[in-house]
Amino acid sequence: MPRTYPSTVLPNVQVDPVNVVSTHPNAALNGLAAINTHAMVEALLLNVFSGLLGRKKAYGFGSIGEKEKSFRHVAKVSVDPSDLSRIEWSLDAVTQSRQGRDVLVNSLWATDDKFPDYIVLMDQESLNDTSESIVAAVEAVKIDEGDAIEIQNTMRSGLSLWDENDMGKARSDAVRAMTAIISSNILLTSSDEMKRSEARQVIDDIISMCE
Repeated sequence: MPRTYPSTVLPNVQVDPVNVVSTHPNAALNGLAAINTHAMVEALLLNVFSGLLGRKKAYGFGSIGEKEKSFRHVAKVSVDPSDLSRIEWSLDAVTQSRQGRDVLVNSLWATDDKFPDYIVLMDQESLNDTSESIVAAVEAVKIDEGDAIEIQNTMRSGLSLWDENDMGKARSDAVRAMTAIISSNILLTSSDEMKRSEARQVIDDIISMCE
């Protein structure tokens, strides 16, 4: 699980993507794979939704979150009641995957020599707030100790430490979501009972591994 940046440590963050990849190749690979795999998940979800409603209607529902919410409603009337919990679990898996993906995509990737085993992620809001604090302090001409502490605290609030296992979990979450959505599509659209039975087993096996 990603760690928050310790409140007692002075950040020494270096934003250099090349250095991130060269010093943390496996973690970076897992993170990039998580982003790419989740993009495939979103595309699969949209394709399933398009198959249920028609392409024009599916694309007219706005954000992927709105599509997912609508998908849940459509599934309730489109799937066998005995399979509904599997569909809902699959959509929950997509939500979990998206949460990890959003952090990875919406953060700066950096390093800090005080935490050599971690990639440091800095969210954009924290970056903006830190920049504003620095500008305000500079414009005031004199930067006192209180200003420096405020800037450090603002920066720390948006920092998280991700190691290879954390990036690997984000990747695994995305792969699990993709597998679940593929199987859910079979439950929603296929009339082949053998395929449907296999799809149920796939989802049930994933659920068992997560318990």
